[in-house]
Amino acid sequence: MQRQSNNLWRFLCSGILLAFAISVLPSATLQAQVRVLADGLAQPVGLAVDRSKRLWVSEMGVTPVGVPPVAFNGRISYLNLRDSNPTVIPFLTGLGTALNAVGEPAGAHHLLTTGANSLWLVTGGPPSFVVPTMGSVYELDISRRRRDSAPHTMGGPTNNFDSVAVRQSFEIATATLEAGYDDSNAYSIAKVRGELYVIDAFANAVFKRKRGSGNFQLFATLPPVNLGSDQDPNEVDAVPTKIIDAGDFKINDERGNRPILFVAQLTGYPFQPGAARIWSLDKHGEMEVFIEGLTNIVDIALDPENDALILVSIGEWSDDIGFFQPGTGRILSIDEDGEITTILADLFAPTAVALDTRGNLYTTSVATGEILMLERD
Repeated sequence: MQRQSNNLWRFLCSGILLAFAISVLPSATLQAQVRVLADGLAQPVGLAVDRSKRLWVSEMGVTPVGVPPVAFNGRISYLNLRDSNPTVIPFLTGLGTALNAVGEPAGAHHLLTTGANSLWLVTGGPPSFVVPTMGSVYELDISRRRRDSAPHTMGGPTNNFDSVAVRQSFEIATATLEAGYDDSNAYSIAKVRGELYVIDAFANAVFKRKRGSGNFQLFATLPPVNLGSDQDPNEVDAVPTKIIDAGDFKINDERGNRPILFVAQLTGYPFQPGAARIWSLDKHGEMEVFIEGLTNIVDIALDPENDALILVSIGEWSDDIGFFQPGTGRILSIDEDGEITTILADLFAPTAVALDTRGNLYTTSVATGEILMLERD
C-alpha cells in the first residue's frame, strides 16, 4: 500500500508563485460584479468580516530563506468596507514564517471573528526559539482603541512580542505532538458554545479546548483518502483546511444528530480531482461525509442569505508547472439538498472566502496577492 505525505504549503507557497495571468469571470448563472479591492499582498491565506463591516486578511509573507529558513513579514490587516475605495490598513506585523520538518512554510493562517471586538488567528508550525509565535491560537483585541494605536508588532527578528493586541493565546502544537504526531501545522479555528476547535493539517485531526480548560485534546481524526481500490489501495493524507460552526444548517446525520461543525479538506498530492470531501462532526466527535466528489477545497463559509455552504476550490493540480493550474479555481455554493452551483469560476489559486451581511462575497488568491469582491444582486 502506498501512502503519500502531506504537502499542503510546500506547493502553495513555493517560489514559483510569480507572474501567471488571471482571468476572473462570474458564472453565467449569477448576476454579479467583480472588482479588485486590494493587491500586492504577500501570500494571503485567510479572510474574515467583523460586525462593523471590516474585512480582515492574514498574509503569511514571503517564503523563508536562509539558515535557519525564517522570515518575519507576515501580517494581519483590515479594509473598511464602508469606504467606497477601501485601503489595506496594517494591524499586526512581524509575524513569523518558517519551514517545518518536510520543507513546508507555515505561519499566519485562517482567521475567525467573534463578538464585537475579537479576532482569532491560527499560526501553523511548531513554535521554536527563533519563531515562538508559531503553532498557536491567538485572540486579538480589534477594538477601536487597539486599531487607533496600530500597527502592533508580534515577533519580528528581535521577537518583540507586543501583548497589547493579544487578549489570550493557546499553544496547539504541543497537543499535536503529545497525540503522537511528529510535526504540526495548525490551520483553522471554530468556536461553538464557548469551546474552541482547531484543525491541524499535518496531523489530519481536529483538536478541542473545553471552556475553562487550558489544553487542547484530540477530538477527531480524518481518515486517509484512498485513490485506489479496496484491493489495491493508494492512500493520501486528508489535509483538513477549514473548520466552521455548522450554525443553523438544517441537516441531521444518520443517527439523527445535528452537526456542530463542518470540516473541509484539500487532500494530499497528487491532489486528484473529485477526491475531496466536506465532513460533518457532531458534539461527540463522530464524523459523517456531508458531500463528496469535490476538488481541493481550502475554505468554507455559511451564506447568511440562505444558509448554503460556500466552498473554495483552489483548482486542479498541474505537474507541468508544479502548482495549481491558473483558471481552474472556483467558488461554489451547496444548498441543504446537496445541489452545487458555481458562483465564480476561472480563478487562479483562491484560498479564502468571506461574506458580509448583504451577501457580498470576498475572496483572495495566494498566487496573485489580490482580494476580489463579488457584489451579488
